[in-house]
Amino acid sequence: MPRRRKKRRNFTFNNNNGIKYEVLFHKPNSRHYGDADGTCSDPEGKHPTVHINPYLTKQSELNTSIHEFTHAFFWDATEQEVYKFANTLSRFLYNHCKWRKLERAKYKEGEVYKAGVLEPEKDSPIKAKRKRNGNAKSINRKTKRKRSAKRNRK
Repeated sequence: MPRRRKKRRNFTFNNNNGIKYEVLFHKPNSRHYGDADGTCSDPEGKHPTVHINPYLTKQSELNTSIHEFTHAFFWDATEQEVYKFANTLSRFLYNHCKWRKLERAKYKEGEVYKAGVLEPEKDSPIKAKRKRNGNAKSINRKTKRKRSAKRNRK
């Protein structure tokens, strides 16, 4: 029997006026918004949301996210101001800083560390506490069992 994927909870945040927004990754309704890649609803509405099209390129998704979050925080800003800000910031982060979206599967399997994309984390206080309590051994046994089960399946 195939395993069910855990449903990811949607990201929520409060803007500078304390209004709670929810971020949803699905295409905005084309009947209402046309070819828009993202939308941000009115903060005074019943359920303020940000919609982002999940079928965009990594750079376009970054740009759209910045654009819609800017609307959420600065609702009164003109579309031209938001457009210029989002384009400038996304271009800086993507081209100059080389920010990229990581694929979850590769991140979980450790491929990003092998490829040198990320450096392994230093021991955090939480990890150090686990080691002192002896829980690290049980965690390591579980991961070893999972890895050996994966190898046996192949």
